Amino acid sequence: MVLLRSINGLLIEYNVNSNLTYKLIGGNLEFKFFLGDNMPETVVKQYHNYINGWTLHPFWSQGFHQCRWGYNTSESMTTVVQKFELYDLPIDVIWSDIDYMIDYYDFTVDPSRYNLEDMQQMMNLNASNGVHWVPIIDAGVAIPTDAAPRGQQLNVFI
Repeated sequence: MVLLRSINGLLIEYNVNSNLTYKLIGGNLEFKFFLGDNMPETVVKQYHNYINGWTLHPFWSQGFHQCRWGYNTSESMTTVVQKFELYDLPIDVIWSDIDYMIDYYDFTVDPSRYNLEDMQQMMNLNASNGVHWVPIIDAGVAIPTDAAPRGQQLNVFI
């Protein structure tokens, strides 16, 4: 990968499968080569190190996401993922709103509606159709749960 940066005018001409030409008006140039393998992640990490960067977010978070209220069971979520695959639509991440919880209590998953085996199969990233799952958590912690007194004991609430 090549980084070419200038504060002056820049014209880029691309002739398909032939050549790529950069024309600059002038000024100071920042020109840097990043050498490595053919993995995009490697180049991004090299650039990130070059700019003395911050903590990188996971690469999968830049992928295709599906999110909605109403996934009342693990079966409904796995069906959605299967439909994406059936219709050849890309999906990397599926989000679920707070309807996966037991009575909407944070840090819980209702085992009567969310089958562990279904969820593990859906989130198997070694499988061709495996996806990441992001469960949404509300800011409120219910008082009649173990999380509330534990959070108060640890003084983690704002």
